[in-house]
Amino acid sequence: MAVIGAQSTYDPRVIREWIGGRAHEHPALEGFFGLTRAELDSPRALKLYEDASPITHLTRDDPPVWAYYDEPRGPLPADARPGQGIHHINFGLKLREKMMQLGLSCQIRHKDEGADPFRELTTFVKQRLKP
Repeated sequence: MAVIGAQSTYDPRVIREWIGGRAHEHPALEGFFGLTRAELDSPRALKLYEDASPITHLTRDDPPVWAYYDEPRGPLPADARPGQGIHHINFGLKLREKMMQLGLSCQIRHKDEGADPFRELTTFVKQRLKP
């Protein structure tokens, strides 16, 4: 699997913990789950959040991952707007941590490393294609 700016969770509670700021207030999340504001902390919502989060479903037979991020690293600014940070590298770092626990390969790249995302993504996929 090769991704750019991917989230490994869609659980607003976890996003708040991993990313901080107001990333967990991204306007797409409410519509994604089909919830009203009043339902955001309901038992139904909590189950939806867990079910929709890829990191929840990792198993030892999952494929390797290459992920690229270009949002600024580090903590979000104090005046972060709602949703800012929704493509933060911490999503990838947490995914790699969990994948490593399962013995899976997960390579995380960032634009600050001088990564060429399209060349690296293409190379990653080509190396894994079966002839």
